[in-house]
Amino acid sequence: ITTNMASQSTKRRIGASVDKRATENTTQKRKTVTDSNKIYSKWKIAGILVVLISMILLLVPWPFKSKETKIEGVNLGKKSTGELEKKEYNFKRHPKHNRCGISVHKEFVSKEEIDHLLNIVQASGGWAPSPTGGAQFEQPRGMFNGAFGKLLASDRIVQRIEERIAKATGIPVHPHEDAISLARISSRGSEPYRGHFPPFGLHHESDTRPHRARTVLVYLTTVPDGGRTIFPLCSGLEVGDSGKKERNDMFETALLSQWGELQQNFTRHAAFDIRGTHPFNELLAETCQGKNAVSYKPKAGAAIMWDSMYRDTRNPMKLTWHAGCNVVHGTKIILQKFKELPYKQRDPNLADFSTHKYNPYTPTK
Repeated sequence: ITTNMASQSTKRRIGASVDKRATENTTQKRKTVTDSNKIYSKWKIAGILVVLISMILLLVPWPFKSKETKIEGVNLGKKSTGELEKKEYNFKRHPKHNRCGISVHKEFVSKEEIDHLLNIVQASGGWAPSPTGGAQFEQPRGMFNGAFGKLLASDRIVQRIEERIAKATGIPVHPHEDAISLARISSRGSEPYRGHFPPFGLHHESDTRPHRARTVLVYLTTVPDGGRTIFPLCSGLEVGDSGKKERNDMFETALLSQWGELQQNFTRHAAFDIRGTHPFNELLAETCQGKNAVSYKPKAGAAIMWDSMYRDTRNPMKLTWHAGCNVVHGTKIILQKFKELPYKQRDPNLADFSTHKYNPYTPTK
């Protein structure tokens, strides 16, 4: 009996010990779960706070934050003002030919700005044949004194482009220069020279306009074939073929002989019979195909800039004769800005010679 009682007592003690350990294990597990839940809750709260703070940072218009810049609904980019200005005005010299100092910018205007400019043309009555270029060289109706000119005068996007060009050229906007001009150029056929020829000959930018110092030409469309802007005297005339070099030297001499001074009313242009067999026609055809001298293929948004006079002496830079080649396929639309010397910087004896005063735009202050 005593043995049985002892045995039962031992069993009770063992059972109690097992129950106690089980209870402790359950309590520990519950504590672990509770601690885990607390940690999870803390991380969850922290994550929510991070999300909220990020949203606040995105919504608040911090001065250093990159943001979309829009004027009159036109998207001008997502960079800061400083970044935009660095991008907009940093023209680069042509990588191979520096004889004329021609500079290039690959993205001078945005697609949205191009669309805006073309919308202005439509709002002013569309395109009309120019008096000198005919049906293949069209200009906006009322480009200077009509509806187009009035829209330009009040349009903030156009003002922005005017100021952009002024900073690029170093010549401020002033009332004794032309406003920006647009032109739409279509094909004159695929013959001769498979359509690669300059239909209007060549000219210097100071042709009858001796105060023109710099020009910015902006391409508003990409032309698949043809339409290059050529500078046949700007390559240095360094060609391997001695026969071609002699031809190019003769061409330079002949072209510069067309340089008119005051007695000739500063006439500085040369026309060619494009259907003739003169070797100069072959030279121009090669240049229009990008095989000779310096040429630029139209690409939407890109711009080229060149000088008509040296910046230090203001003497004429006689090598920047140029031409627009025939558009073989597609349509070429361009924006041009002829930057003239401000009135007070001109030769007093010639200050009023061929001065145009139909730029109604006044720069913003």
